[in-house]
Amino acid sequence: PGYSDLPYYWSWQRDVALTATIHREDMWAGAVARTATKFAAHGFTIRDSKDSTQRVNAAQKLLKQADGGEGWVKFAIKVMQDLLTTDNGIFIRIRRADDETVAIRTKDAYTNAQQSFDEVRLTRSSPGARISGLYHLDSLRCIRTGNLTYPVRYQPVMGSPQLLRWDQVLSYSDQTSPRAELLGVGFCAASRAYRTIT
Repeated sequence: PGYSDLPYYWSWQRDVALTATIHREDMWAGAVARTATKFAAHGFTIRDSKDSTQRVNAAQKLLKQADGGEGWVKFAIKVMQDLLTTDNGIFIRIRRADDETVAIRTKDAYTNAQQSFDEVRLTRSSPGARISGLYHLDSLRCIRTGNLTYPVRYQPVMGSPQLLRWDQVLSYSDQTSPRAELLGVGFCAASRAYRTIT
């Protein structure tokens, strides 16, 4: 539905408007900040089915060194802000020890031109390779493709878009829609409270 100045569900423009809500209303900004901070401050427990101390330590290190060493707190705050203020939800990039990036040309999905091609980057790695890092991806730069092998197309600040394979990205959304054509887009807290916020 469309109401007030919020773009129709679901569109990229809608998520841009929703993320801007924290700059429009002080109490809402405080609620988002408090929720994100409480989530980041929570401890976490890692269990291993085989009680491997080495695997548990490796998993703890992944979370403590998330986002290229920025750490769990900054990583968790960014993830929660995206979850609360975008219908698209959150995206977490999984880096593996044997990642190798290559450039390929794909048909441009955004134009009707028959011979239009777009250069994208793919990261090749074996799905079973050791995970070497976890990174928050800006939800406004992630597109759900509907392709089961490459479910997310990510546009970095600089460089070519990246197609992320199913084992290279995690995605979640709040109150995920059951509609197949929405590809996992949800209905975030900012969407639910928009009329009250503004």
